[in-house]
This record gives sequence, C-alpha cells and structure tokens, in this order.
Amino acid sequence: MDGAVFGDPRKAGGGGLLRNSEGDWIAGFTRKLGSMYSIMAELWALKEGLSLARQLNLTNLNIEVDTIVLVHLLTNPGTINLMLELLLNDCRNLIKLFPNCSVTHIYREANRCTDKLAKMGATKDTDLLICMNHRLWWMIC
Repeated sequence: MDGAVFGDPRKAGGGGLLRNSEGDWIAGFTRKLGSMYSIMAELWALKEGLSLARQLNLTNLNIEVDTIVLVHLLTNPGTINLMLELLLNDCRNLIKLFPNCSVTHIYREANRCTDKLAKMGATKDTDLLICMNHRLWWMIC
C-alpha cells in the first residue's frame, strides 16, 4: 500500500496491490483521498487495502509499506498520536483480523507500482477504483 500527497492545494491519493506468495496479481486499487498530510494518506491506503483483503477472504498477509514511521506506528501499540489515533486504531484492528500478518518496511524503489497507483488516486476524480484483472488494470492506467 502507498499514499501520495502533492500540489497546492494539497491533493492526496492512495493505492495498493494484493499479490499471492508467487507475486501474481490478486487485486489492485486506487483512491482519491482529498486534502491531508502524507502519513494520513498512507494510513487510508492501508485501511483500504486491508478492507479489500478481508472482502477477498485472504488470511495470510505480508504488508509492505515504504514509510518506516508507519511500520513503527503499527507495530508499537503503545505509540499514541492523537491526530492519527482513530485511523491508526482502525488499521490495527483490521490487522488483528488476519491470523498470519506481518508489517515490513521496503524501500521506495521496491514500491514503484503502488506509488504510481497512489499518485493516480491523487490526480484522478475517481473516489475508488478496484480491479481484479491486471491486464485490464494497465489499460486503465
């Protein structure tokens, strides 16, 4: 999952990919988020991705994000941030619904596809776009 914020006025978007253990496409999404800070966009993208994984009845997740602060917030339940608390708790509670779930940091270079999806969400007028077919998805992009 990834979030993107840019421009003046500030525009935010989120996006993500769900893949199986071999790296094959399961689903992808992009979402317009409005105006917010980047960490909030990251959390909204994560929440959307977790909700989609839940709808698809996935049980094993390795969540990869390129924001180390987000990994810290998610893996340290004692960390409190009043501005993010409601959204952060939503994500933490969704993560608990998956029997086997891990959260790891990856470098931005390894997250290019989700970065593109997040930026697309920030620049498009579509509130939410979910695609289950990767060939169709890249035609849309």
